[in-house]
Amino acid sequence: MGVRVAWDTPAKQIKSPAVGFYPVGIAIEAAGNGVATTKVRLDELATAAV
Repeated sequence: MGVRVAWDTPAKQIKSPAVGFYPVGIAIEAAGNGVATTKVRLDELATAAV
């Protein structure tokens, strides 16, 4: 929880921040391997990939 997350456009998934991903917010639920969904607090409007 409290981990920054980013949007991976080609995969159409929220993932950990990385080069080419768009920052979108912070995870508010814990997630691990095999977890398909989690809750995210959206807190930014990204206009450029990191």
